[in-house]
Amino acid sequence: METISREQLRVLLEADAVVPIEALPAAAYAAGPSPAPSTCPTG
Repeated sequence: METISREQLRVLLEADAVVPIEALPAAAYAAGPSPAPSTCPTG
């Protein structure tokens, strides 16, 4: 996995080159996802 800066993320988002997802442990996902990103439970 590679870490990117906020500026790099902003450029990628504006270019529709990435889709942010929220990956959570099953217990946290069960509590409810954040409203903005797509979600992807991890277990």
